[in-house]
Amino acid sequence: MSLSDEDRAEVDSFLDYVADFSDSDDRYGLAVRLEREDESLFATRFEVGPSAWLEVGVWPSVPEVRIGVVTDEPATGEEIVAGIEADDVSLTDALAAALVDAGLNWPEPPIEKDGVTTEEFRLTTPIELEELSDLDVGFLDVRDKSMRLLEAYLNVFAATFLSDGDDEFEDYDEDEEDE
Repeated sequence: MSLSDEDRAEVDSFLDYVADFSDSDDRYGLAVRLEREDESLFATRFEVGPSAWLEVGVWPSVPEVRIGVVTDEPATGEEIVAGIEADDVSLTDALAAALVDAGLNWPEPPIEKDGVTTEEFRLTTPIELEELSDLDVGFLDVRDKSMRLLEAYLNVFAATFLSDGDDEFEDYDEDEEDE
């Protein structure tokens, strides 16, 4: 499938928006673009750990946007899911709670596992599009929902990727600084 110039401009504009959105939040790190040669996927990724990224991907042939976590080590992906569910909370419930914190009430967001037996493990939530022009700035609901999903995925997986290794975040105590 070859994208028209117009569709390509829509995808580029959307992914530029994603990168700009994350620029103001240090938790996301550097935004890196990924484009498959066959044009099946265009994405902006944020590294969150060794061989792991948060990803906002546009899949033009479907068409849809998928937001989630990607790792090039499928076993690591399964360990991540098991770690979250070890607290007797389903992944869906954890993401739904994080979405509420991000300002989006979505009680049962779909979460799909892809590539469990290939080089990449994807745990993503799709946002279906009527057509690629839905990515346009005029369709703020797609952009807003995508950014809220990205925030929710960051919050759900932060303990896995951003902790100091013992699943506890280091607390910053302003009082200690004053002493």
